[in-house]
Formats: sequence, C-alpha cells, structure tokens
Amino acid sequence: MAEKLTWQQKVARRDELLKACDDHYKEVGDADPNADQIKQVADWNREIEELEAGIDESRDYHELKGKLSQAYSQRQAELQNPGPMHPLGDPQQGNRIQRKTLGQLFVEAKETQEWVVGVAGGPGLEITDATNVGKSPPIQFARKDLIVYGDGTLAPGDLTGGAALGTIDQKPLVRLPFAPLVLRDIISTGTTGSSVVTYPREKSRTIAAKVVKEATATGGVSGLKPESKLELEKVISPVKTLAHWIPATKQALSDAGQLRLLIDPFLLNGLEQVVEDELLNGDGTDEHLLGLEHTPGVQFQEFVADGDQGVLKTTRKARTKVEVIGLANPTAYVMSPYDWENIELTKDGMDRYYYGGPSILGNPRLWGLPVVTSFKAIPGTAYVGDFKTVALWDREQGNIRIADQHADFFVRNMVVILAEERLANGVFRPVSLCKIDMHAGPNS
Repeated sequence: MAEKLTWQQKVARRDELLKACDDHYKEVGDADPNADQIKQVADWNREIEELEAGIDESRDYHELKGKLSQAYSQRQAELQNPGPMHPLGDPQQGNRIQRKTLGQLFVEAKETQEWVVGVAGGPGLEITDATNVGKSPPIQFARKDLIVYGDGTLAPGDLTGGAALGTIDQKPLVRLPFAPLVLRDIISTGTTGSSVVTYPREKSRTIAAKVVKEATATGGVSGLKPESKLELEKVISPVKTLAHWIPATKQALSDAGQLRLLIDPFLLNGLEQVVEDELLNGDGTDEHLLGLEHTPGVQFQEFVADGDQGVLKTTRKARTKVEVIGLANPTAYVMSPYDWENIELTKDGMDRYYYGGPSILGNPRLWGLPVVTSFKAIPGTAYVGDFKTVALWDREQGNIRIADQHADFFVRNMVVILAEERLANGVFRPVSLCKIDMHAGPNS
C-alpha cells in the first residue's frame, strides 16, 4: 500500500499509525494483550517501517534532484562566464568542487605544506633553516569541518586530493573500518569557552497546583493558594581531555591519501568512541565523565519475569515511569545490539516473531520510540527517556596536531599525529531517564 501513496500521504499515514499505536497502548495499559491485539500491533509496526522506508527514499530523491538541478544551473553559468580557474578544479574539466574532509583541509593548508618543506624537505630541496626543525603548523579544525569521507577515487582531470604534497595516484583509497556512533545525535550539544561548566540539576519537584475558591475571609486558609516546590542543585562539571596519537613516517606524511586515512576514520572516530563510552558508563572520577550509569536520580526499572514477553513488558513499564514519575516525553531507547537482537527474536505463543521475523528489518522501533543501538552500551542494561535533558559541551573539537619532537622521532624521519578533544557533560533532569534491567540473553 505504501508504494501507491505520495510522499505527503506516506507521512500523514505514518503519523496516523503512530497515534493509533499510542492510543492502543494507553487503552491496553498493563493488562496482558490478546492475540488479536498483538497481531494488530505487529501489522501496524510492519506498515510503519514500510512507510518510513518510502519516506526516506522520497526525501533522498528530492534532495538529489535539488542538488543536481543546482549543479546544472551552476555549470551553465560557468560555461557562459568561465572566469579565472577555480583553485579546486579546471573549468574546462567540469570545475568539480567537492566538500572537503578534515584530512583534506589539513593536508592542503598552507601551514602544513610549508612545514613539510621546511622539516621533511621537498623535491630537490634541502633543509637550510634550522629554526624550522621541530615546529608544528598551528592548525586546529572544529568538528563541523569533518563533513563526509569521500569514495577515495580520482576522476580524470581532477587535480584535487593532495597533489600539492605528492604525485597523483589513480588507485582508490581503502576504507578503514570504524564504529558507527549514534548517542551524540540524540542528546543536546553545545560549546563552552571555560575549563569548568556549572549547570542546575533538578533534585526534586512538588506540584501543588489546584482549584482555589474565592476568599470569603481575611484570615485563615480562605482563598489561600498552594505552594509548589522545585529543588535544584548546582553541579560542577570540569572539562575533561580525551586524546590518542599515532606515529607516521615523513614519507607517509607527504602523501595526502595516507594522511586522510589516518585523520578521518581512525583518529577522530577513536575519540568519539571514547566519548560515547563515557556518556554511558563514565564514573565521574579522575578524568572520566559522569555517565548515565552513575548519574544520581536516574529511575530504575527491574526486569519483569514473564517468559519471552518479559523484556517487552519491562521496556514498556520503563517508558511509563518516564512519563508518569518523570513527567517527561521520552524520545528514544538506548541499548546494546545484543539486547535489541533478543527483542527482535522474541515470539508469541504460536511461534511467530513479534517484529515480523528476518524478512522485515527496518528502522528499529520499540513501543512507538526509535531504538538507538550502541556497542558501548553494557549488555543487559538499557535506557529510555528524554535524551534532550542530557548535554555535552565541547571546549575543543577535533584538535589535530603534528610534531617530530617525540623521543628520537626527528632522527628517524618520523612524526606524531595527535588527536585531542576537550569536553564536559551533564544531565539536567535525571528523573526524566530510566535505567532498564534487560535480563540479557546468552549472546551478551
């Protein structure tokens, strides 16, 4: 049915089904669903996944259509008024302008090129100024500069990709595997210019609002309004430093493709893996962040033992706690891929998968909410809640430095490429989150 609808109709139908699911859950409550109710939810879930897949495809199509139309208009304007050659391409070759990754920006920076020539030498050049030895180019790039990692190929006539530091090689670059990161995408992020961040964290609240009769006397409790309470505490979150480095030869440094492989997927992704781990599991001691596992005030939902349906009931009750006790609107579940696997493999009394089985694998959703699977989440422990109340403040974003002063690297023609990030974090309303005992299966 989803294929016959327009993009707007698919969006409207999906929203209609999501509301129907929410109304259904509220109607059933904590009661055990019957077979018809279970089948209805499974049918809704399958149709929602099909609709969302169609919505994503339509969105991608229209975005591509707009980009191609813009590119065509730009090309026609260039042909009518070529002007001077663009530094990133020859107008006669199509003037292919690409968004650059952090590695490309670093390699093509004037400071980096001058440093390489001064310290590593260059074609037919020798080091004549000893003051250049041991210096590093003072370059820093923010996280926003890391846009995309290209396909690593060079089209005929394309002189981008680091020709300033090495000869062009038409071989495709080999991707290094790196872990997908998701937690930063669902929390609140910002920046700070200080080494310490302070923020108010809610400890408790008492809402005493009620209907008040008109006063009939000047004394006593007649017409007296009730008093509510909101208790906040000041929390100090020091900026913590995350870093790692990798050695490289100066020969490798002069190859833009090699340097791009090191900077883009390896060093920076390695930092972000630590950030994700700290946001979930950090204990707040020494140089660790205070993660959700150790944040005081986060609610807890114990496992409800009920066979294969136990994990489903447990996760649903946790959402209810966020809504009723936390007075919050939950935005997502966060759990280990192993725990999500256990949920998808659950079956009903007739040996049917609740989530449609292996033939249906769409965007993960549980009780109407998106599911974020993080390989840094501890198997057996999950979270649900309003993740907008979790904050991350960047002090330094994606700081890349390079030097040859380490140990005896200078005499070995080697350099250190260092990736460093400084940040702080906090949770404004811990009660809006709930930790869940998933009673993980054998895969964990």
